[in-house]
Amino acid sequence: MHCWVPKTHVQSKPTLLLIHGFGANAMWQFNYFIPLLKSKFNIYVPDLLFFGDSYTTRPERTEEFQAQCVMAVMDALNVAKMDVMGLSYGGFVAYSMAAQFKERVGRVVLGCAGVSLEEKDMEEGLSQMSSVDEAVSILLPQTPEKARELMRLTFHKPPQTLPTCVLNNSMFCFGRLHIFAIEIVRVMCTEYRQEKKELIQALGKDRKLSNLPKITQPTLLVWGEYDQLFPLELAHRLKRLHPVARFNVPHVAMEDTVIGDYFIPKGSWAILSPNGLGRNPKTRPDPLKYDAERHLIEGEVVLTEHDLRFVTFSTGRRGCVAALLGSAMITMLLARMLQCFTWTPPANVTKVDLTETLDELTPTTPISAFATPRLATHLYPTSP
Repeated sequence: MHCWVPKTHVQSKPTLLLIHGFGANAMWQFNYFIPLLKSKFNIYVPDLLFFGDSYTTRPERTEEFQAQCVMAVMDALNVAKMDVMGLSYGGFVAYSMAAQFKERVGRVVLGCAGVSLEEKDMEEGLSQMSSVDEAVSILLPQTPEKARELMRLTFHKPPQTLPTCVLNNSMFCFGRLHIFAIEIVRVMCTEYRQEKKELIQALGKDRKLSNLPKITQPTLLVWGEYDQLFPLELAHRLKRLHPVARFNVPHVAMEDTVIGDYFIPKGSWAILSPNGLGRNPKTRPDPLKYDAERHLIEGEVVLTEHDLRFVTFSTGRRGCVAALLGSAMITMLLARMLQCFTWTPPANVTKVDLTETLDELTPTTPISAFATPRLATHLYPTSP
């Protein structure tokens, strides 16, 4: 594998690994950004297999294999730990690296990487690509017309002329989109075309959300609101897979104030921990004991309280504006579930284990239950 590396690896700086998406090579996508990042990071930029100068004679085409090869490069360069940023297809590889090498990958940034995509999503019209074959024809265009379609799908407002960074990186000075489309076909879509086609096919084959491993690293999702290849819904779907944050969004004190007997000077940042507040025995007797009546005030459920004993919906101007709606929806949903079904544990389960994992706010053992309808059949709407 070919990889761009820093002239000198500075031990005091963190390592940032940039993993590209489909394109001629990594520098087509990252060359502009490296000068902005290299003062704070040791930047490593590999060409993935079958891009740029990287290739293999082995038959594997999965993102898991790509991730293993990238990590092998980092091993050869004696880089033990790193943060990883993956763009589009590179995001699939970055996610796989985080899942396979938990002790070595720190923070993760995924840019428009549809790792939560399922094979059926294409058939159901979630993406502009209705099948794997269509994805191949769009991502590996063989004519200028197909290349222009790729540009149309990857830009919210496709440029009529090319940006300066594109001109600089592609080493020619024509300003028209048609000329650039020809260059895309020549450089990006003829070299290792069969192998790249197999990469795309491996990406979508039998892909199910239930098979996607969870990663525990701090993860930032960066997405285009109008992304047509990997729609924004995939970002929301991926976000739901990750644990709830242990800290609220920081608040800045606009004036001197007091919170819980702590003096907060003007200009200070206050970061509240819902997890810590909810387990504080000073404000919640027997905090680990289940007691739903904690939330009852004069017979009513109140989840928006200003004493900050817990931060279900936060408080003040930054509090959740949909607290009442959210509470009503959850209450109605729970009530309907209890009204419509009888719930029983699996045959081999005698006790529900609510022990949380150390790094998430979810149970160590997934909770399973069987639902048996308890009302008349006609009261359960079904799809035609």
